[in-house]
Amino acid sequence: MGLCATALGLALSAPAAAAPGDLTLRPGPDGCLHDQALEGCADSRGDSAAKPYAFSPDGTHVYAGNLDGLLLLDRAADGTLSARAGAGGCYVHSATDGCTLVTGQGNASDAVVSPDGANVYATSSFQDAIVAYDRAPDGTLSRKALQDGCIADTGSIACEDGRALDVPVAVEMTPDGQHAYVLSQGTNDGIAVFDREPDGTLTQKAGAAGCVTQVGGEGCTNGRNLPNAAELVVSADGKTLYVTGPGVSVFDIAPDGTLAQKAGTDGCVNGSGSDGCATGRGLSTVVGLAISPDGTRAYAAAQGSSAITTFDRSPDGRITQRTGAASCVQHDGAPAIADCTLGRALRTVKAPVLSPDGTQLYAATQGSGGVVVLDVGPDGNPVQRPGARGCITQTPTADCGLGRGLSSANTTLMAPDGRRVYVSGTALVAFDRQVDPDPPVLPPVPPVPPAPGPAGPVPGTTPAPGPSVPVALCNRPLTLLDVLARPKGRVRITGIARTTFAGQRVILRDGSRRVGSAVISKDGRFAATVKAPSTKRRSKVRYTATLPSGTRSQAFKLQRQYTIVSRRNVKGGVRLVVRLNGRRRSPVVRVQRQTSCTDRRNVATRRINKKGEITVTLPRPTDPADPVAIYRVRARVNKQLTFTLQVAVERAR
Repeated sequence: MGLCATALGLALSAPAAAAPGDLTLRPGPDGCLHDQALEGCADSRGDSAAKPYAFSPDGTHVYAGNLDGLLLLDRAADGTLSARAGAGGCYVHSATDGCTLVTGQGNASDAVVSPDGANVYATSSFQDAIVAYDRAPDGTLSRKALQDGCIADTGSIACEDGRALDVPVAVEMTPDGQHAYVLSQGTNDGIAVFDREPDGTLTQKAGAAGCVTQVGGEGCTNGRNLPNAAELVVSADGKTLYVTGPGVSVFDIAPDGTLAQKAGTDGCVNGSGSDGCATGRGLSTVVGLAISPDGTRAYAAAQGSSAITTFDRSPDGRITQRTGAASCVQHDGAPAIADCTLGRALRTVKAPVLSPDGTQLYAATQGSGGVVVLDVGPDGNPVQRPGARGCITQTPTADCGLGRGLSSANTTLMAPDGRRVYVSGTALVAFDRQVDPDPPVLPPVPPVPPAPGPAGPVPGTTPAPGPSVPVALCNRPLTLLDVLARPKGRVRITGIARTTFAGQRVILRDGSRRVGSAVISKDGRFAATVKAPSTKRRSKVRYTATLPSGTRSQAFKLQRQYTIVSRRNVKGGVRLVVRLNGRRRSPVVRVQRQTSCTDRRNVATRRINKKGEITVTLPRPTDPADPVAIYRVRARVNKQLTFTLQVAVERAR
């Protein structure tokens, strides 16, 4: 209690004559939201800190994410945030804290509100999906019904199949609201491209126009400088898309929303000049980019370099990094970057935002546990403010103010009126921003309520499967259950179809190549063993099954984050030994069983052993109407990444 009181007192001791742009931590519970109501904060919802992503057009609601799902926060006239009570305040994939259950909405890694306020789109890195919601005037959300409400990389149950959506981390829209882009960090690092229909439904573009990936897989256009990309930024004129990651990549946006990376060194910049990019400095792991209101400059935050660097921006979207020490500010304890000014509390800097008039830049600093304040001079170069006005940190630091809830700060959001700054760390912290005189801010656009639709199923739900539609199918006529590498260079493919297709032959493909076929049995099941792809191609292969009518299953990966070491039949079930590949720590692994089209039930918890393996017995289904039980083995590796393996266990014949 003593530490919290001291921190609050110091953070509020602003200079006697506050200057425009100064931050002041709000006192008491109005100043922060914490999932356990610690540090004098108000209580938020869920099991982790809320990350604010987007305002409603009128500024009265904030949509935030945490490890459970998507949150709705109400914003009072004085800027105070509060968690919305009841089911309308949170949207989750698994039952949590009285929230609305939404297929596909695991942790919300990012969210965006459409310019007309009618829709919200949220990514889920746990479910490899983008989820579409209709938005009511009071801010509450309704997931679009059935497949219209969700597009997933692996064709998750009740979702449309999508491409380049493995571990999505960011979503952005064009200013006219006609197109959306989703950035992913999984097997094929890249960008998925969507058209937005008049009713708010997203449709991924067909063919190569539908995605851009580093490896050019999944029928996508090949891109450069995209591995481990972190953020998307669309220019105010809607003509350029910037992607941060190893550096910054630059794409032209055509009138129809199609992306084309600029040629040569105009198309990307990074620290080494690799991938045909321009060579820059201080660009190790760029995780944020802010464009000045007049569009003439851009500021890149690189967490690997702990630096913020300045770019000049041309009318056609090209960016050129400035030279000279004044154009770069770096943490004074980081490995030095040549020709860069030293700053304070900038370790692992992230999420830069500019004030509406472009005169100040604010950024969260994960390594320093705080937020920094830089002035932008007439020449466009950033200069950190002196003393406590230039940085506020969670722990006592020389020449910085002291705050609360800022440990591991990673997200920054500026209020549309420029009077508040919100920073997410262990808590979601609210700062008042000194504004004198008022900045030139455009009046908010009133929200447009979604058009009433015909009566039907409640959005976000799926009808319970009938006797001829097992849980493995739900709304799909055909699905692959599993694709497993077998000894002697073989691959075993299993699937299930509606029983009305019994006797028909499905064609099995590896990408566009036919690799085998199988006949659908009376209970809908089919299986085949085919030749394995070459080792070089294995990580890129996705299998599909197609009926004579043209109906196609979702795509299923062969090489995944898990390896099934052994699988053998035991009494009443299947004994499985699974190894987690490339794990970063020893995670707890949860085994879930699909109980309906929208819900899963936890059936076991295991901890990875020293070999990186778990052993679990999966019971066989006993319901005659459900010939296959679907299990998911899920390991949360870090806050942004979960490894998931689907396992199908058949009922004994």
